[in-house]
Amino acid sequence: MKKILFLFLLFSQTAFSQFGLADQYQFNFLAINPAFAGERGNVGVTAMLGNQFSGNFRPNLISQIVSLEGKLGTSKSSLGFQGYRNSITGNTSSGLGLSYAYTINTDAAKLKIGLNGGFTVSPNLVGSQNFTQQLSPFFGLGFAAFSENGFLSISSPTLYAKSNFFTAVYQPINLMLGYRLKLAQNVNLNISTLAGLDLKYENANFFHVNPKLWLAEKLALGASLRFRDSKGLNTISSAELRIAETATVGISYDPKPLRLFTSNTGFINSNGLIQLMFRYDVFGFHEETPLLNSF
Repeated sequence: MKKILFLFLLFSQTAFSQFGLADQYQFNFLAINPAFAGERGNVGVTAMLGNQFSGNFRPNLISQIVSLEGKLGTSKSSLGFQGYRNSITGNTSSGLGLSYAYTINTDAAKLKIGLNGGFTVSPNLVGSQNFTQQLSPFFGLGFAAFSENGFLSISSPTLYAKSNFFTAVYQPINLMLGYRLKLAQNVNLNISTLAGLDLKYENANFFHVNPKLWLAEKLALGASLRFRDSKGLNTISSAELRIAETATVGISYDPKPLRLFTSNTGFINSNGLIQLMFRYDVFGFHEETPLLNSF
C-alpha cells in the first residue's frame, strides 16, 4: 500500500515533463514552432528564471530556460537551441531541443518550414540506475507565413514523443495567428491567438488570447488569457521594457502554475510563478525590429 501511494504521489508531480518550456512561451515563441527560428534577427538569446515565494521574503528559483536562435550567415537557413530545467513539481526535470528552419521568399509572403528534435530527462524516481529509461525523445515540425503586419503558424513540436509512466508528454497541433494594429502615434496593439488540439489527451485542448500593448516601442503591457478543457481560465500578466535597441527585460506572473496537473497532493508549492526575462537580439545593419519581437 505504501509503495502504491508513493508512486501515485510521484506521478501526480511529474506528469507534465515539458511544463518549463511549452507552458511558459510568452517570452519564447520558439517553444511553439520550430519555423520561428531566426525570426528575431540575425542572432537572438533569451534567458528566463522562474521564481516562487514560499512564505518568506526570498523567492525560490525553480526553473531556468535558455533559448538561442539565429540565421546561418546569408543563407535561407536558421538554427535554434532551447534548454530548460524545472523543479516546480518538487522533482527536477530538464530537456534540450534543436530547431532548423528554411525560408522561402514569395511576392505575397515569407514562408518558413521548420523541424525540431530533442529529449526530456525525467527525475530518477524509483531508484533505477539505467539513465536511458529517464530519456524521452521527441520530434516535431512546423510551418509559418509572415506578412508585413501579421503571421500564421501551424506546428506540432512534439508530433512524436516517447512517454512512460512518469513522463506524459502532451502532443498538440498548434494553430497560431498574430496581427499588429497601429492605434495611434507610437501606440501599437499586437494580438496573437493560439489554439491547440492534443493528439493524445482530450482534456489538454486549449485556446489562448495574447494581447500586448506597445508604447513608443519601449514599454509593453501584455496578458495571456488561457482557456483549457475542464480547467477554466487562467490569466498570465506580463510587462517588457526595451532598455536598448537590442536588449529587453521582462517579467510575467502566472497565478496558477500547477493547473495542468490532474491533482495536487499538497506536498508541492502551488504559489504563483514569477518569470524574469532578459533578451538580447542582433539585427542587420539599418534593419528594423523584426515583427516577431513585438509579440
